[in-house]
Amino acid sequence: LKSLLHNTLIGNVFCFDSKYYRQITGTAMGTIMAPTYANAYLRALEEVAIDEQLNHSLVMMRRYIDDIFGLYDNSFGDFDEFRKTLSAIYKPLELTLESSDTSVDFLDITISINKLIGRLETKLYRKPTNNKQLIPAESNHPTHTLDNIISGELQRTIGLCSTAPQRFRQRANILHRAMRAGFDKTLVTKWRPRQKREAPVDHIPRVILTPSKLGNQ
Repeated sequence: LKSLLHNTLIGNVFCFDSKYYRQITGTAMGTIMAPTYANAYLRALEEVAIDEQLNHSLVMMRRYIDDIFGLYDNSFGDFDEFRKTLSAIYKPLELTLESSDTSVDFLDITISINKLIGRLETKLYRKPTNNKQLIPAESNHPTHTLDNIISGELQRTIGLCSTAPQRFRQRANILHRAMRAGFDKTLVTKWRPRQKREAPVDHIPRVILTPSKLGNQ
């Protein structure tokens, strides 16, 4: 197995402009095993460096592939030192860190601190380049496919928005986009998100959990 992995990683040959090249650094581009290999490498690095070396100010840290979210409970001055430590741990990878004491965007959610009630809140995040378009109702897709697009969007809203006002606002936005795409208003208002199904026992999520020194929950 090690020999197969070794050959896969060092034998990545590709053609560009009628010339052949062999990749000599980094994870082999285009290989199926590259994401799994990168995940395993980073987790092994985190177990040794982050779990054992970082101080108690790191309350929580979660990573999805190459996107990281963390909670740091200390001053911004101390955070600058933490930033340097983290960058050194992940070398030769380059980290782009964004910090805030109010809110940050992580994947497709905005995570904010509600200081009045002392808890984290989430809402749906869309990149500025997102044109918010849906497949037109007259598209030659099967009816169940068109229905499931809207139903899936509604389910996503329920899963990512932690407050009722945000869920209501996003639902209204989705239904407005659906009607703008030509869907019948009567049908649109009857749509409901699908019931959430339990994940199979052998399902392994691609979220890597890094427990802090405060506990493993």
